[in-house]
Amino acid sequence: MTARNDDPAARERELAEWEARLERRRRFAVRVEEAARTVFAERQAELEQREAELARRERELEAERARADRVAHEQEARAEPEPPAKPEPAAPAEPEQEARPEPEPAAPAEAEPEPAAGPSAVAPDDWGDPAAGRWRFARLEAAAAGVGDPARAEELGFYLEALRPLVERDGLLPANVDPVVDEAFGDLLPR
Repeated sequence: MTARNDDPAARERELAEWEARLERRRRFAVRVEEAARTVFAERQAELEQREAELARRERELEAERARADRVAHEQEARAEPEPPAKPEPAAPAEPEQEARPEPEPAAPAEAEPEPAAGPSAVAPDDWGDPAAGRWRFARLEAAAAGVGDPARAEELGFYLEALRPLVERDGLLPANVDPVVDEAFGDLLPR
């Protein structure tokens, strides 16, 4: 045993530190879960609204198709039947010497935007929109990668994994997780 382990007061302090860390993680997980519920509820409501709009558009399109079919059928019924066309005499077969047009070159495919390569793909000063509480996730990853203390780096990794599902398409975290980001990454954030 080391001297530290022989000292009950040192062991108590170390235990208290670990308990405090665990409590911070538990509070953080609860806050992230609450924020995730809010974000997912908003996304679900948006999805339901889009589905309703799509269903409305489909009904309108079906009604328009039915109207177009009805009009076409009415026009066909009113039109006089045309006499059958007389077949033209067949021309003698000529050898195929017509120049065939060269196929047009295919249009260049639109380049799809490459996904961000990770923390290094973000400008060092691009934190997102901190004034609005919207932090750029990749920048938080980059800041966490630069932490020298292994215990702190592990803790930040836990926070990043909890926040990852909440990242929006623009790479920013929603504003409702700002207090969580501030608590977890406060010492790394620009002031």
